Amino acid sequence: MGSISSINLEHLLLEKDLRLVNLSDLEKLFAQDNPNTLKKSVARLIKYEILERIDKGKYLLKRSSVDDWEIANWLISPSYVSLESALTHYGI
Repeated sequence: MGSISSINLEHLLLEKDLRLVNLSDLEKLFAQDNPNTLKKSVARLIKYEILERIDKGKYLLKRSSVDDWEIANWLISPSYVSLESALTHYGI
């Protein structure tokens, strides 16, 4: 991953439709063996505002459109939407 620029990395994530990623996803995608290199690369992507840290080891691609419910389901899986929340969401 050291030879991939931040812009190319962002385009690759968008191309593969990876809007929510964790460290193991990035490790598999870029075949990175050294965890320190991967963490430094992720820190660089956060600095350039390409990724946003949601939770420890979980990131959101900033240019993607992800609703709050999708993020919540990704953070805590399996999860559900209560009837009251669904009715409130649809204004009923």
